[in-house]
Amino acid sequence: MTKKENQYYLRKLEQEGSKRLTIPMDKIEHLENCLCVVCELKEELEKIKKQRIPAYLRLLHTRHAIDQANYAIKLLANGGDDTVHKSYKGAV
Repeated sequence: MTKKENQYYLRKLEQEGSKRLTIPMDKIEHLENCLCVVCELKEELEKIKKQRIPAYLRLLHTRHAIDQANYAIKLLANGGDDTVHKSYKGAV
C-alpha cells in the first residue's frame, strides 16, 4: 500500500471521531466486571501501541478493541444473555 493510501485511510478513521464504553453501574458486580474488562482492554491497547504497522491499522485495531470491550461489559451486565448485548437498559 502506498503512503498516499495510508494517509487516506488514516484521515477516514480520524473523521469517524471518538469511541465510548457503556459501563453499567447498578450493582457491585458491575464494578468487578468493569475492572476486569478495562484491565484486558488496557493490555490490548498496549499491544496495539507497539505494533509496527501503519497508523490507520493501529487505529482500526484500537476501535475494534474498544467495541469488543463495550460488548463484553454489557454482556456481563446482562447476565451473559447474548440476545440483549447491544444495550444495557437502552444505553447502546
